[in-house]
Amino acid sequence: MTAEGDPIRTKSVAEPPAASDGRRHLVERHWPEELAREAAQIDSVLDRLAPSPTLKAWHERELEKFEEFSLKFRMELIGADAELDKLIDEAEHGPVTLVHAAEKSTRSHAHVLADVLRERLAARRSGARRSAEPAPESSPRAP
Repeated sequence: MTAEGDPIRTKSVAEPPAASDGRRHLVERHWPEELAREAAQIDSVLDRLAPSPTLKAWHERELEKFEEFSLKFRMELIGADAELDKLIDEAEHGPVTLVHAAEKSTRSHAHVLADVLRERLAARRSGARRSAEPAPESSPRAP
């Protein structure tokens, strides 16, 4: 569960949509059978931001190795900058909810993805603050 003020949230497909979700993105390679399309209120399907079938199968067998899964999934996200940046842009203007089919949000790929997005959002905000600060005056050098 995420804090109410957090612009990046995760939610299981089993949880009903809420007005506070903002834009809802399904982050699965395939539409979950248990998710009714009409009731899901999904704004987009971001299958590129879901783990590969091989990694997902490994994770299902090795649930106790979540840290290793997290690192492997982060590696798979390399090259998805455009998709990640789009979500960060949305999160700057309102909440974004990553909808997933895992039973536990805190042990899911959506949780890892949300952490990656939060890190990038913080870096973007930090960079924006730095660029808004005046440059330090240079001191004259002695001859």
